[in-house]
Amino acid sequence: MEVGNGKFTIEERIFLLVSYLRLDADYETIFADFQACFPNRPVPSRRNVTKLYNKFLRTGSVADAARSGRPVTVTIPENMETVALYLAEDGNQSARKLSMQLNISVRSLRRMLKRMHYKVYRPRLVQALHEDDFDRRLEFGKRYLGCLEEDPRSIIRFCGQMRRLLN
Repeated sequence: MEVGNGKFTIEERIFLLVSYLRLDADYETIFADFQACFPNRPVPSRRNVTKLYNKFLRTGSVADAARSGRPVTVTIPENMETVALYLAEDGNQSARKLSMQLNISVRSLRRMLKRMHYKVYRPRLVQALHEDDFDRRLEFGKRYLGCLEEDPRSIIRFCGQMRRLLN
């Protein structure tokens, strides 16, 4: 029942079915009425209207059938709210500790955090830059550019594989 990039809404499906029954499968009139009623939506194909009618005869409904697959049990809205509350209280808690606290698997917790647009990261200890570090970096850059001007092959110092290829 797909058209273009989206699906038909239930309202559009009911409109198509009623028009199909009322107009006795006069597709040109059905499509003209559909375009007048839903001007910003693409017009369905004849095949889509026929499939909708046959689906109605078979099931008695124009709604989509229930999807198959494993039911969602952990990433339900109630658990997502609980996770959000815990994060509001202590946002610095690790995902692993939070999952143990809430009795949710780490994978499910990470999936919920992703849906809530949180970024899970591993904190790293980094060294802070001191006042004179900026001057040292500038001095190194100037010295290195001077070395490159003297010998352009000096860049190979940083790549051991390239040195092996050239020797």
